[in-house]
Amino acid sequence: MTNANARTNDAEQLARRARTASSAIAAASTHKKNAVLSRVADALVGTGARAILEANAKDLDGARSASPPLAPALIERLTLDAKKLAGLARAVAEIVALPDPVGHIDDLTTRPSGIQVGRMRIPLGTVLMVYESRPNVTIDAAALCIKAGDAVILRGGKESLHSNAALAHVLHGALAAEGLPADCALFVDDTDRALLYALLQQSKLIDLAVPRGGAGLIEAVNEHARVPVLAHAEGICHVYVHKDADLDMAERIIVNAKVQRPGVCSGGARGTRRRAAGRRTRARDRAAHEGRDRCRLPHGISRAHPRSEGRRSLR
Repeated sequence: MTNANARTNDAEQLARRARTASSAIAAASTHKKNAVLSRVADALVGTGARAILEANAKDLDGARSASPPLAPALIERLTLDAKKLAGLARAVAEIVALPDPVGHIDDLTTRPSGIQVGRMRIPLGTVLMVYESRPNVTIDAAALCIKAGDAVILRGGKESLHSNAALAHVLHGALAAEGLPADCALFVDDTDRALLYALLQQSKLIDLAVPRGGAGLIEAVNEHARVPVLAHAEGICHVYVHKDADLDMAERIIVNAKVQRPGVCSGGARGTRRRAAGRRTRARDRAAHEGRDRCRLPHGISRAHPRSEGRRSLR
């Protein structure tokens, strides 16, 4: 058997496991799904936190010792700590508070014959989530899919393998505690690209693929997929300054949007201002430009080149 055939067989087995589990999560009550998610939120800041942080430390050691080492912004995305776990737990709790979309009926109308016709929301089935060095996606994706009654196949990047495995362990424990199959959140611990590409071919077992990452990842998923793909395009995050804005406040907002966490997708990439506001800020701009050599930048941050206007860089 060739390696390609072996990978296809492996992918089919994984997809079939998730497909089998999808019937259980699709039939789960709102109460049961919320109970699973509540257990996940509690474990992230309780019993599971220590193991998650220990696993994340292994990933960070590997990222820093790699040749070449992972870029600082990517290491920031990879890093988990107590504060980030608490944020993840809050995000899961917010999903618990959302109304259950399953069974909701829109546009219900009564036909002349007396028959009522409408559109009912139902689970998609099995979702393949493909992502890079962002272990938080393991929880984000699984929580949303569980709430929507979908099984999810979680395929993260090799850089976050230990962290993802620890987070998946929390998910599996919560599912088992509520009598649901662990394969409702099936974690792929094999980061071989051939296996990923084979998973993307499983059109009879996987209903949707969602890539979350850079342009290269999205292009690769689109190129190899025979399943429907829900992908985002590369965007630029603008900060708009109104003509009547408080410029001191606007400056603080712009700096915060750019430097608080430069590695995240939602970081500020470009400022846009009304012409009237521009007149008021030109003096500030000139002063900043003339005094740039006297400005001390934090360690690891370099000055932007004019050609980088409107662009985002992770290096």
